[in-house]
Amino acid sequence: NGSTGYTGITGNKLTFLFSDNSTDFLYRDGVGAYTADQYASAVLAFPGGAAAEMMLACRVSADTGSGRDAYLLRYSDGSGVVTVERWDNGTKTTLDTRSPSWSSGDSIKLRAVTNGANCDLIVVRNGAVSYTISDTSPLSSGKPGLAMRMGSGGMVTMDDLELGNVTASGGSI
Repeated sequence: NGSTGYTGITGNKLTFLFSDNSTDFLYRDGVGAYTADQYASAVLAFPGGAAAEMMLACRVSADTGSGRDAYLLRYSDGSGVVTVERWDNGTKTTLDTRSPSWSSGDSIKLRAVTNGANCDLIVVRNGAVSYTISDTSPLSSGKPGLAMRMGSGGMVTMDDLELGNVTASGGSI
């Protein structure tokens, strides 16, 4: 990320460290072959602060900038607010907002699973389904990924990152 920060491995965890405001970073797996039924997961390892956000992404398009499509599960470290969003050609639609009691060490997963003409977005915490949101205007394809956002200088850390296809009937937890 040039002179404003770095992405790297710190203490065996993926760390995003930025010194400027409103920095975004989105990684889309460019190597793997994925079906529309996929997941992204990570263990929360936040030493960050009120401005740190971790995002898990599914069905991320190859487009860049404002044309990108994606489903995001966005966790805001300081406020504890979790939103599930659909970005369609750069336009955000918030599908759900909650304030769960998540903490450092929790394993979080977002699954995107086709359900007829809809896409079920399944939020999993520590191996148990927390809730499901059904999107009636689904994104049809893409790859899983992860993202972060900093509203002010700080650091976001994630551990045990995993991107993959949902392979079991109804999706693996």
